[in-house]
Amino acid sequence: LPNLILVLADNQRANAQGLDAAGVGINLGWYRTVTVEQITEKMLYLLSSAPDREKMVARGQKMVDGMGGQRVALKLEPVGREALDC
Repeated sequence: LPNLILVLADNQRANAQGLDAAGVGINLGWYRTVTVEQITEKMLYLLSSAPDREKMVARGQKMVDGMGGQRVALKLEPVGREALDC
């Protein structure tokens, strides 16, 4: 999903930079220094450029396998079964 990224905490910087470098998002940087004008400019760019959004989607799809939800469910299943046995 194409997105604009605002860094809200120091531990998010590397991920924001990595997603931007991978071409799946646009890192706007630290939330306290970004301006409304910068957000507006990048939002209008995304809205007006379907080909670029499509490229971002394709790159993002290559980064995931679509099985994350299933892996989470498999990890939670034993916890749920234990809770039901109480």
